[in-house]
Amino acid sequence: MVAVALALFAAWGGSSLGCFAIGLLGFPGALLAGLNRQSPRWWIGYLLCVIGQGYVALVWAGFLSIFARANQASAGWLGWVLWIICFYAAVSPSAMAARSVHQEMREDPEWAYKEENRNNAQYSALTVTCWLDALGFIVFAVWPSTFHPITPWMHWKG
Repeated sequence: MVAVALALFAAWGGSSLGCFAIGLLGFPGALLAGLNRQSPRWWIGYLLCVIGQGYVALVWAGFLSIFARANQASAGWLGWVLWIICFYAAVSPSAMAARSVHQEMREDPEWAYKEENRNNAQYSALTVTCWLDALGFIVFAVWPSTFHPITPWMHWKG
C-alpha cells in the first residue's frame, strides 16, 4: 500500500519536474538547431534534443520500472495497480510537455504558422521522446538489466 502511495506521489510531483527537466535538456539542441530545417545544423540540434530529452525520460522510466519491480511483492494484490501507476508516472512528463505545445497551438491559431514555432527542433523532438519513454518503460520492466548501461553512475541491485 505504501508503494502505491509513493507511486502516486511520483506521478503527481514527477510529472511537473520531469516536464521541466525535459525542456531544460532539450534547450541546447534547440539553440544549436536554428530555424532552417534543410540545414545539417538543424538535424544535429534535433538529434541533441532527442538525446537530451530522451535521456532524462528514460532514466525516469527506468527508475520507476525498477521501483515497481522491487515493490510489487509488498503491494500484494495492488501490484498490477502499482505497475499501471508507474507506467503513467513514467510517460506523463513527456506527454505533458507535448500537450502544452498542442495547447498553445489551439489557443493561438497563428502560433502554428510562425516559422520559429513550426521549425523548433525541441518541439519536433517531443514526439520521439514520448515514444522512447513508453517503449523504455516496457523494456526496463521486462529486462531490468538494460537500465544499468544508461545509468552507470546510479548504484542499484537488479
